[in-house]
Order: sequence, then structure tokens, then C-alpha cells
Amino acid sequence: MKICLAAPLHRGAFGVSVLLKLHKMGYTVIPFDYRACIQDIGQAEMNKFFIDSQDECDLTLVIKGESIDPRTLNHPAAIWFTDDPARYPWADKLGEAYDVKYAVRPSKVFKYLPIGVDMDVHKPVAANPTHLVGFAGTGRPERTELIRHLWEKYQIQVRGNSWNPAAPYLKGKAIYNEDLNQFYSSLSFVFNASSYGELNSRILETMSIGCSVLLTNYSKEVGSYFRHGQHLFFYNDIEELDEILSNPPTEAKMAAVRIRAREAVAKGHTVEKKLEQILKNVGEL
Repeated sequence: MKICLAAPLHRGAFGVSVLLKLHKMGYTVIPFDYRACIQDIGQAEMNKFFIDSQDECDLTLVIKGESIDPRTLNHPAAIWFTDDPARYPWADKLGEAYDVKYAVRPSKVFKYLPIGVDMDVHKPVAANPTHLVGFAGTGRPERTELIRHLWEKYQIQVRGNSWNPAAPYLKGKAIYNEDLNQFYSSLSFVFNASSYGELNSRILETMSIGCSVLLTNYSKEVGSYFRHGQHLFFYNDIEELDEILSNPPTEAKMAAVRIRAREAVAKGHTVEKKLEQILKNVGEL
């Protein structure tokens, strides 16, 4: 099968892992970075270039796809919307144009397919925990209060964009791939605060790297896959967060959690397994 992959393909982008996994699975892939194309030549010319790139393809697979119109194609098109469709008024209408449509949050149009992790990228490195807790991600108002609290009590280390550049906890800009692995290897706990309780990439990357233990707000979705004290630690409020960080488990317990977490991710949450589900759905058309 020859697949046109329309996705952001810059360093650290999820589309890069999809591209590499499709190659590894034996498919011929034509990569098309629609965002870079728009930036270089504009929307109208990008549309023409996109159509031309479909020559002899059997499938077009789109990641996110806010600028792609699949209605011009004469072969099946699938979309994996790697964000919550509810955040974008146009998302469901976009999804209607596809033969196969998945999103990391379900909607009236999109079927549910949470994000996967590239375990060839996010893999164990030598652990050297010099900090109790850290966070890698974008600055958002709903996270700021907790981050400030974690700095005052535990000196949390934060890497990411859109934070106050003068904040004492901010230790640098966003990091990806090997740099992220190294950052997590310096932590005992990786902090997570999911806005919608979603199974996000931070959760899976932490578990896949296996050098630190995930500490995340409880949600029914994440709790359906992973167990407190077995694969990660949940908190429901700031008091529970403090209880765990003030009285952390023994290193033996932490090591067992890290091992079980990586095993659980490998069984059901890799990019390959998610792509197999999409391609199986395409084959059933």
C-alpha cells in the first residue's frame, strides 16, 4: 500500500513518529507537511501541491488536518485528529469529509482513538534523579497555581513555552525526543495536569521512558487503562499531591511502578498499535 501522510513534520511533531512507524510496518509513504507548505507558498498553492502528491496513492492519512480538504481525492482518506474536537467549532464538519475518522476525544463525528507513543524515541536512559518533581509542557492559566505551589514546596523544574519568562521554576524552553528523555531521567516524579482528563502524550512518554514515575490528576479515562500504585500515582486535589510528594514511596516501590508502566504502554499504547486500528478500519471500507 502506498500512503500519502499529510501531517506536521517538524522536529518533535507526532507526525514524524507516524511516518517512521508506517515505514517500519512496510508501507511506502509520501510525506506531505501541509503546515510548512502553507508557510512557504500559501493555502491555494498548497492545495494544488497536495492534490499532485496523491499520484498512485492508495490512502491519504491526515494528522490533525485543519488545512486539508480530502473531497478532491479519488481514494480513501483517513484522519486522526490529535486534539479535542470540542475545542474547534469546525472540527466535526472537517471530519465528515473523511472515510475513516478518529480523534483523541470522541465527538458526534469522530471515533475515539487516544494518542500513541513512539517507544523507539522515548526509551530508558540512565536515571539520575537530582530533582523530586518536574514538568514539561505549555504554560496555561489552569496550571499556574499548582506549578507555583510545587515550586514553593518542592522546587519543581519546568521546561516549556508560554510561561512567564521570569518565573523561578522555568528552566528552559520546550524540549523533545532525547532531550526530554534526559530531563525526565533527572526527576523522581513527572507532574501532569490534564485539562480534560485525557490520555495525553506526556502520560505515555513518561511511562515509556521509564526513568521517573508519573503523578497525574485522576480521570476516569486514564484510570481505565492504568492503576494507582501499579503504573502511576493519581491525585484528586492539592492535599493528595502533597501527601505523595512529602512521603514518597521507597525506591523499590518506585522501580516496580516504572517497570510495570513501560510494560503496560508497550502492550496497548504504541503508535504502531494505533495505526493498525486505523488501517484495519480502512481495509473494512
